[in-house]
This record gives sequence, C-alpha cells and structure tokens, in this order.
Amino acid sequence: MGSCEFEAGGFRFVIEWTGRGVSRLLFEKESSGTRGAHAELPPFVREAVAAVRAFFDEGRDVSRIRIDLAAMTEFDRRVVALLRRIPRGRATSYRAVAAAAGVPSACRAVGGAIGRNPLPVIFPCHRVVLADGRLGGFSAPGGAEVKKRLLRLEGVGFRRDAVVEPAHMLDSVPVRLGAGKHLARRALCRKAMRGGCA
Repeated sequence: MGSCEFEAGGFRFVIEWTGRGVSRLLFEKESSGTRGAHAELPPFVREAVAAVRAFFDEGRDVSRIRIDLAAMTEFDRRVVALLRRIPRGRATSYRAVAAAAGVPSACRAVGGAIGRNPLPVIFPCHRVVLADGRLGGFSAPGGAEVKKRLLRLEGVGFRRDAVVEPAHMLDSVPVRLGAGKHLARRALCRKAMRGGCA
C-alpha cells in the first residue's frame, strides 16, 4: 500500500494503491504532505498518474487504469461502474442511474453510492446531476463549483442559472445487461434503498 500527491488539470490529487491496483483517487484542497517521488512508484501507479493527466490535457479515456475495488460494497461497485457509460461531454440524472441499476425508486441509495465513489474521474461521478439539470452535490473540496468546472472541461454547456443545457442531458444511461441481471440487481439493492426519487 502507498500514496502520493500529484497535480492534473489544475487540481491536486492524492492517489492511494494496494498491490492489486489504485484504490482511491481523491481531490485535495491543499497539500497533505504525502508527496512521493514518482520514479519510485509502482509502474501501474505511474501509468495511472499519466492517464489522469492525459484525461485533463487531451481528453483521454481512463478506463484502463488498474483498480482495486475490494473495499467497496457490491452495490456501490455496481453503481459506480455505470458511471463509465455516461459519455464525456454529457450528463445524466441520479434517477437515470438508479433506473440503469435496476432500482428506479432507489435514487437516494444510488446518490449515496455515487457520493462514496473513491475514484472520481476514473468513475466520472461529476457527470451525474439532478433531474432538472441543477448540479446537486459533489464530495470533493470545492463542491459543486469543482463539479461544474469538470463538466465545462468536458464541453458541457450551462444556462446562466448554472443548470446543464438540456441538449447535454441524457435521459438514460446506456447499459448492456445479460439475461436475468435486472432481477439480481433488484435483490441486491433492496437493502440499500432508503427512499424514492424526487
């Protein structure tokens, strides 16, 4: 296990890893003193840092970063995995993610899973907004302003009232499911459901 700080896209990050892969990628408000020499990092961590920088600089895909999701619940893993299906330059609602997860009435549970996402950017939780296009929350330091900045970097337009332009909103999350997975997801999510969608 280890951690180090790096900068990308004008943001400061702390990256943490296990022997299996990157386990956390956190936005930092200020230096936490965990700076490490990048030459001493495991090769997969150096590759992850380079990929996150390329995400900001060139719009590159970060889905090939070696990750370790062992600390997450199965429900949270399933929810954040759906975030990768939201295309760059688009946004969707918590309601749409809940529907894609097979639990359309579990928006609060889905929102909680998104808020616990330990790998923002890799699982792009900033692309999930309220159903009316308002930003909603964001757990990184700087909150909704950071979310808005990330969306703008990806080409998402906003109206003057900080609401995502309707042309950039997706009504649903593109999902490929095998037979019978919808029912399995419903059973898995029953425990996580705390309330309905507003």
